[in-house]
Amino acid sequence: MNRYNKSFVFITIFFIIFSNLIIINVEKTSADPTFAEQLANAILHNTSTLNWATYSDCDNSGNSQAGVFTSLGVMQPTDGSNFAVLSTGTAGFTPSTSDENYDGNGDNPGDERGSWFDGGKYGDPRDQATLTMSLNVPSKMHYLHYDVQFFSTEAPEYIGSSFNDKLTITVYSPFYDEETEYIIDVNTGYFELDSRFLDGSGFDVFAQSGYPSNVDIVDTINRGSSAADAMATDLIPLGGETHKVKPFENILVTIDIKDTGDNMFDSAVFIDNLHFSGEAEPKLIARKFGNDINGGLLETGDIINYTIKITNTGGAAQENNPGPEFEDYIPENTTLVTDSIWPISGTSYDPVNKKITWNGRIPGQDLVKIGFKVTVNSNIVNNTNISNRGILYWDPDEDGDNDKTDYSNYVNFSVSVFQAPDSVQETFEDDEADGKARQQYQGRTWFETDESTTGNSFEVASSYHYDTPKSFKTKLRSSEVFSWDYSLDNLDSNISYWEIRFKCGNSSENSQLQLDFKNSLNNNIAKLQFKYTNTGTQKPTDWVLTLSYYLPASGWIRIPSNHDEILFNSWYKLRIERNIDPSKINYYLYRDDQLLEMQTATNLGTPFKDLNRIDWYNSYEPISNPIFFWDEHIIGLSQD
Repeated sequence: MNRYNKSFVFITIFFIIFSNLIIINVEKTSADPTFAEQLANAILHNTSTLNWATYSDCDNSGNSQAGVFTSLGVMQPTDGSNFAVLSTGTAGFTPSTSDENYDGNGDNPGDERGSWFDGGKYGDPRDQATLTMSLNVPSKMHYLHYDVQFFSTEAPEYIGSSFNDKLTITVYSPFYDEETEYIIDVNTGYFELDSRFLDGSGFDVFAQSGYPSNVDIVDTINRGSSAADAMATDLIPLGGETHKVKPFENILVTIDIKDTGDNMFDSAVFIDNLHFSGEAEPKLIARKFGNDINGGLLETGDIINYTIKITNTGGAAQENNPGPEFEDYIPENTTLVTDSIWPISGTSYDPVNKKITWNGRIPGQDLVKIGFKVTVNSNIVNNTNISNRGILYWDPDEDGDNDKTDYSNYVNFSVSVFQAPDSVQETFEDDEADGKARQQYQGRTWFETDESTTGNSFEVASSYHYDTPKSFKTKLRSSEVFSWDYSLDNLDSNISYWEIRFKCGNSSENSQLQLDFKNSLNNNIAKLQFKYTNTGTQKPTDWVLTLSYYLPASGWIRIPSNHDEILFNSWYKLRIERNIDPSKINYYLYRDDQLLEMQTATNLGTPFKDLNRIDWYNSYEPISNPIFFWDEHIIGLSQD
């Protein structure tokens, strides 16, 4: 069989002469291929077999539901230089995953708010795209093959339901007077890949809630397998003996994808390498996938899980010939995880050359999977590239020698080497009002608060703040203890200073807010007391606020020590800092940014660098409880 590279072919009309079922092909030419012919030419291995093509979809303003691509993320041609995509939404257009107005303008094919056309969200017609091709079967050809991959946002939450977009590929042979078809949806059991493995396809989407369920707000931030909100089949070689054809006949091939149940959850089909075969032949392709099983940024010590899928799209088996069928070298800057190579049968490892080898047979229309894991080495610089690809050896002419060499795709990772900052800050501006506070640095959580309960306020406030739009509010009675929790180990650091802005007015009765600074063993590092003292002045503001720290031998020590400074109607800044002597702590108090006093005192037996949490509580039950506001919280960091 002659092999043709796919390109747009100038076509004239076929004149078909029937004589004993023999068709004579007359060359077609066309200066301007139609959109349907462009799709067909992208799919066909041999474009001269095309007689005519038609295309229809539900987009009256254009043909946005289909397109020809040279690449689209994980989608790469399996034959020639391009392929086609048909979609129930906008094919291949992936600038945004947002359609929060539910207006149908979300153009990302993985957007669960969809891109609907004539029928609206739930109406008819359902979003549908259909390509029909009339093909001339060459001499000696008896089977039709093609490569297909189906992507859908119906999975994972609608597996087992009726809400499943369907891909149907139908082939009609006049000689056999029958239609043969493949139907794929999320209920057919072919779906193996989730969003983590669909980079750049438009279906690499994750539920912002972290748990896909019904219609979600999605984005492309990798939140791990539990948040993956789209799935796909493997690249599947189909056809073969299912689609039997007769040499010289004209067949009809229809590729149809259609929404089921609604027009909101989009699906798409990759299709390429539609070709005929006569006597069976092997045809192999190797695809390599990799993912960081630790999630988030790839860092030293993380484990990369690699999977190689070798697909035989031909009708004959690739036999286990002398020599390997596949080799893969362990990437530089990584170490093989012991006993992680699978399958056990057929695989071996050469530790000197750091090479994995697989020997085995691959039946026609089948695939094998090979996997292994590596650990990212330490002592490498930031943005180090980890990249490699596998080598495929196979036997296209079935002479018993693997005399053809192909390569899998490259799998590339960039290592992020974490560099601890000098300080981190929680301004509460990115926290939800009336809820708990939580702060991260480069994806690492270092600070989190308890949530409020009935009768107490311990929450983010949007109504009052210092510089940034939100602050943290405390209004506590004696019934409960609340905590600010620190995970500074996640930043590979210890604390060097603790700093915060605060404000609170006078009160009409006795109240007392206490902060206990503790390590992970519940040992006290320091104690602060914000106490209201009666001045004997006229109500309702006869109780004024004072600040003290605690020493076992001396009791509560006021800051400032002259007792003239009443903490009233102004923003103050409090800073607690490690002293060069680990048994001591420095206390600083500022009104706005003017230093009022600095005092050095001993800690309570535990070094300040071991801060793990702060417990907040009140020993009184005031009727009119004063509200404190806290803002611009800064933690200084040290690596000692």
